[in-house]
Amino acid sequence: MSDECMRESERLHAQDPISSPQSGRHPEPRPGKPDHAKRSLEQPAPGPSAAVRPGAVTLVNLSAAHEDLQTVLHCCEKLVSALEPTADPPDNLLIEALWTTALISYARPFSSSDKDTCLTPEDVTGTGLKGELLDWHNVLLKLREHYTSTHKNPRELFSAGVSQNPEGAAIGIAITGARQPLVEDLAVRQTGAVALALSDMLNDRITAQLGKLFDEWKNKSKADLDLLPRLEVLVPDWQPGPDTAPPASGDTPS
Repeated sequence: MSDECMRESERLHAQDPISSPQSGRHPEPRPGKPDHAKRSLEQPAPGPSAAVRPGAVTLVNLSAAHEDLQTVLHCCEKLVSALEPTADPPDNLLIEALWTTALISYARPFSSSDKDTCLTPEDVTGTGLKGELLDWHNVLLKLREHYTSTHKNPRELFSAGVSQNPEGAAIGIAITGARQPLVEDLAVRQTGAVALALSDMLNDRITAQLGKLFDEWKNKSKADLDLLPRLEVLVPDWQPGPDTAPPASGDTPS
C-alpha cells in the first residue's frame, strides 16, 4: 500500500466538502452578528408530541464522523512536518499528542452506535486504495487501544532488577526503561491516505443526505418551520470586499 498511500497523502489538504446551496449549513459559532434564521431538525421541538427526526440525526452523525477524519488528516499533516530530520531532537511530546489524537479520531467513526452512519471494514476496502487495507486498519485500531490504555504506559516499558557486584552479591535495585520508538513517516502517510479516502466517501453520503433532508422540508409552510426549535447562530461580522456590494437592509451576510 505504500506507493498508493504516498500519492494519496499529497492530498492531505482536503477542501471542506460539505457545501450546498440547499444545505443550510451554518458557519462555526464565533463572535459576530446573531442570525436567528436557523431551525434545528435533529433536536425535538418542545411539547409532548415532539420526536427526533432520524434523517437529521443521520446527517449530524455523518458530519461528526467526517470532522473526525479531517482531524486525522490535520494531525498527519503536522506529524509529517514534526518527523522531518532536523538538527534538533524531535519533540516526542508533540508527536505522541498528534499521533494519539489521530488514532482516536480515526477509530471513533467505526464505533458509532448509529448503524446508518457507522463506518465498517467494508468501507475501508471500498476506498479503492491498493494494498493490505484491512490489516493496516486493524493495526490502527490496536494502536488506539495501546495509546489510550488506562493501565499501561504507552511510551516506555519499565522493569526492576537487582544490581550485583563482581562477586555476585546484591548491591542495590535498578530501574530500567525501554523507550518505544516514535511513529514512522510512512505509517503517518498511510494513515492519512486511508483517512482521506474515507473522508471523501463520507462527503458523498453527506451530500446525498442533505438532498434527502432538503426534499423533505423545502415545501413545508412557515407554520411548520416555526414549530422547530430555534438555533442561535453567530456569523462573522460582514467585511466588504473590493467587488462586493453591502447587504440590503435587514439581510444577514453569510
